[in-house]
Amino acid sequence: MRLSRPFCHWLIAATLTATSASPSWAAKVEALHWWTSDSESAALNVVKESLAKQGHQWQDFAIVGGGGGSAMTVLRTRAMSGNPPASAQIKGPDIQEWASLGLLQPLTPLALDWERIFPATVTQHLRYQSEHVAIPFNIHRVNALWLNKAIFDELKLTPPQTWDEFISASQTISQAGYIGFAHGLQPWQDALLFESVVIAELGPQVYRQIFVEHHITPSHDQKLVAAFRQFRALRPIVDDQAIDRNWDTNARLLAENKAGMVLMGNWVKGELQLLGLVPEKDYLCLAAPGNGQTFSYNIDTFVFFKHHQGTDAKQAQQALAETIADPEIQIAFNQLKGSIPARQDISPAHFDFCSQQDIKDFKQFERVPSLAQGMANTGLTQNALVDVISHFFNHPRVTPEQAVQQLHVAIKATQ
Repeated sequence: MRLSRPFCHWLIAATLTATSASPSWAAKVEALHWWTSDSESAALNVVKESLAKQGHQWQDFAIVGGGGGSAMTVLRTRAMSGNPPASAQIKGPDIQEWASLGLLQPLTPLALDWERIFPATVTQHLRYQSEHVAIPFNIHRVNALWLNKAIFDELKLTPPQTWDEFISASQTISQAGYIGFAHGLQPWQDALLFESVVIAELGPQVYRQIFVEHHITPSHDQKLVAAFRQFRALRPIVDDQAIDRNWDTNARLLAENKAGMVLMGNWVKGELQLLGLVPEKDYLCLAAPGNGQTFSYNIDTFVFFKHHQGTDAKQAQQALAETIADPEIQIAFNQLKGSIPARQDISPAHFDFCSQQDIKDFKQFERVPSLAQGMANTGLTQNALVDVISHFFNHPRVTPEQAVQQLHVAIKATQ
C-alpha cells in the first residue's frame, strides 16, 4: 500500500481524533484476518482459547479471501475512518508501510529475546527502524507440491522433478479419470503457480533481483520470456471446473482421491490432516518441480494499532502478542495450520514428516520471499504484478514478450 504524503498526514490526524473520542475496549482484541478454512479456524482456536484463559476476549474480524487482498481493502477503509481494529494480519513490506504512518504499537517492551528465538529471515520483516512492530505466527513454504499417493501408485507414476514431467503426469492422471492437477483459477493462485515456475527457470538469485530488488536487465528479459512460455504450457492441464475454485476445495479433491496433484503452500497440509490423511501413507509432500534447493517463504504476522489506548485494551493487545510468541502455542498452532514455527528454538520432534522436512529445508536451502503471498513487495506492487501474471495465464493472445513488458510497467508504475 503506497499512500501519498498529504493522505498520510490526514490519516494520522483522523486516527488521533478518533482515539480521543472512542471508549477503550475492555479486555477485547478485535483481530482482522483471512483464516477461514476449516484447518485455519482450528489453528486459530488454539490462540482464542489461550487468550480467554487469561481473561481476555478475541473479537473475530474474518474476511474471506485466500490471498488476503479483500482483508487489506477492508483494513484500509477502517484505518481511513480512524477506526482500525486492535490487531490485524499484515505481512511483508506492508508492515513497514503501516509503521511509517505511526499507527503501529512498538512491541519491543515484550520480554522476548527477538534475535535469539527468531531467525534473521523472520526478524527482518518484523522491524521498523529500531522497533519490532509485528509478531510472527509461523513460516509457510509456498513452493510446495502435494501428490495423492494412491493415484500415483495405481498409475505407477513417479513424483515429477521437471515441468515436462509434471505435465506428463497430469495428462496420465486425467486420462485415468481423475483431475490431474487441481488448480483454482484465482489471480493469487495463478501467481503462486507462476512463482514456482519462475524460480525453476531463473533460479533464486535472479528471482530476487527481479521481484524483490526490481532490477531487470536485458538478459533477465530473455529468461522471463522463457518462464512465461513454460507457465503458458501449464494452462491446458487445468480442468474446466477450476474457475474460482478455492485452495481448500483443491485440497479436498486430493484427499477424496479425485485429484492427483496440488501445487500450493504447506497450508494444504493443515486441511489434509484435518481430513484424517497421513503424510507418506496417503499423500506425498515435495518441492515444486525445479524448486528443490529453494524455499519460497510466507510469514504470517500480526500487528497492533495505537488507536486503542485504554488500559484494558492495551493489556489485551500485549496478551495476544505474548500468546502468539509462546512456544507451546507456536507448536499447537502450527501442528494444525500445516506451517512450521517462527521460533527456531522449538524441536522438530513435535511435527510430522512433512513439517520436519520443511524445517530442515528452511535451514539449508536458499530462502526467497514469496511474490504471490505479499512477502516480496508492498500490496500496490504485488497487486499490479499479480494482475499481469493472471491476465497472461488466462488470455492466450498475450505473448510472453508482451507479458514481460507489462511486468516492467507494473514495477515502474508502483515504485
